[in-house]
Amino acid sequence: MQAPVSTGSQARVLRGLSVFAPFLLLASPPASAQDFDADGLPDHQEIIFGTDESSPDGDLDGYSDAEELARGTDPESATSSPSGAVHGVATSARSDSGTLSLVSLLYAPVGSSNLDFATFMLVGGVEVEVTPANLPPGTIVRFLPTADPSSLLVYIELLLPEWLLTANKTVSFKTEVYDGGPAPLAMAGTYAVDVSGVAVAVNNPPSGGGGESGSSSTYMPLPKVSELPAGYQSDEICTVDLVPVGTSGSAIVYQVVSAQCEEYPDALCMPSDCAAEVGSTLELMEF
Repeated sequence: MQAPVSTGSQARVLRGLSVFAPFLLLASPPASAQDFDADGLPDHQEIIFGTDESSPDGDLDGYSDAEELARGTDPESATSSPSGAVHGVATSARSDSGTLSLVSLLYAPVGSSNLDFATFMLVGGVEVEVTPANLPPGTIVRFLPTADPSSLLVYIELLLPEWLLTANKTVSFKTEVYDGGPAPLAMAGTYAVDVSGVAVAVNNPPSGGGGESGSSSTYMPLPKVSELPAGYQSDEICTVDLVPVGTSGSAIVYQVVSAQCEEYPDALCMPSDCAAEVGSTLELMEF
């Protein structure tokens, strides 16, 4: 069994999981995990997050892109900087040569002594809870620098075989952050959907997933551009309208009632695959 991988540089404890520095790398990161600016976020993941992969602090406000994502501010705007001693979390995903990465960034302010988290995944109607005590083999854990060295920023990447997404159409996950109490102090989640064999993330999901009620969702491809099939059009994005049609266990079932490529900068869309989503159903965890 392969143990969790840590590239942390400081000794920290996440209830039930001790990570010491330096820690022996037990698995080689994939090529897509290259990190040009050495900020702890793989280049491919930064493209999906929309941050600057050439600089750890894209807006030069003194807070790293990763810290701003976890604390809910805009890493590309110097007028949007973190404030207040509150916990935070951000989530995302990416696809790389048959592997689906589920990424969480956890932030705990100065004074936090009992940081804990739980990630809930919904795949094929089955909900799985992942905690520091039962991290799957191959999990990547990194401790990233913060503007205040006394605070804590943790990068966690769970790896799933992408055939699970292909076979089940959707993979939902959410991560909750705790600090010694029974109630979560922060929560975020991400939906991944299979569209004709390509993993996409659902941006601005239905209101049950944190999106705005009555607004359309968009599908963002999660593979690198070099791994996408021919036919994708640049500066367009697949825009879909989802309506709830029922429930299945802990999931809300949505139906795609319209889907079309629309103009959107720095995005990609396959017109035929997007249009073919009409009538499909998605089982999405409620956040």
